[in-house]
Amino acid sequence: MIYELRRKMLVTIVGIDGSGKTTQVELLKNAGKYSVCAHKASSEDRSIIESISYENYTTFKETLSVAMTLDLLRTYRAEMDSCDNVTLNLWDRYKYCIQAYFAAEQISYEKTNLLLKELPTPDLTIFLKIDPKVAEKRIHKRGAAKPLEYAEFLTIVQQRYSEILMNEDHVHMIDCNEKSSDEIHKEIMDAIEKRLQTL
Repeated sequence: MIYELRRKMLVTIVGIDGSGKTTQVELLKNAGKYSVCAHKASSEDRSIIESISYENYTTFKETLSVAMTLDLLRTYRAEMDSCDNVTLNLWDRYKYCIQAYFAAEQISYEKTNLLLKELPTPDLTIFLKIDPKVAEKRIHKRGAAKPLEYAEFLTIVQQRYSEILMNEDHVHMIDCNEKSSDEIHKEIMDAIEKRLQTL
């Protein structure tokens, strides 16, 4: 039976590349308990941005952070308008991902924060924490890794996530190192149920 809410619940799943975000979004979509509108903070523009940035990364870092923020804002506005009759608005990646990755690159995100304020604070953020070496292996299994998808950099990104999210009361952190995908899914479902009681 689909859980009916008084309003849509905004749930975001974040973590370093290879942490299992997309897998967990798919499990939630297929669980059948909630009506879900799932989004990924990515569009056709992003592939163009990335193709340019990887060739000229050092030059374009700060510009890239603003471009990706604008891309996320546009995606959010467009997709939220198309999902009126759902229980969960579920995001695979969100504004914290932009903050964490560019902070790891030692880029100030003051400018991007002015834009990111336009995005609402989620009702629940699931932070998937994993050994960066395990994440790197997963990335290589699914295909060629991008320039910033190596363990040393992922370690820094995960530290930045922790710093950004540590004082947020809407965050539920899951240590994914010793858990199966199904166990992680159950913990996410439990966190959603608990959060529902307060809405």
